[in-house]
Amino acid sequence: LLAAWIIRAWVYVVVGFVAAFVLSFAVSAFTNIYYLLRRKVDATDLDDVYVEEAGEDYDTFEAEPAEEQPAEQAPSEPPAGEGGQGDSDKAQ
Repeated sequence: LLAAWIIRAWVYVVVGFVAAFVLSFAVSAFTNIYYLLRRKVDATDLDDVYVEEAGEDYDTFEAEPAEEQPAEQAPSEPPAGEGGQGDSDKAQ
C-alpha cells in the first residue's frame, strides 16, 4: 500500500512537470509568433520595446488642489411655462 502511494506520487510529479513544460512552451511560442508578426507587419525590430521612463510614474501622481468654488446660491425659481409655482404666482 505504501509503495503504491509512492509510485502514484511520482507519476503525479512527472505529469505535473510535463504539463508545466507544455504551458511554458506554448506561452513562449505565442510570444515569439507575436514578435515575428510584429516585425513582418509593422517593421518593428524584436529589440524595440517600450520602456517607461522614471519620470512617468503614474502611481505617485499628485493632483493639484482644485480652485475654490463660489458659495452655493439659493435655488432659483423654474422658468415660466414649466408648470412650477411660478405660473400660479404670476396668474394672481
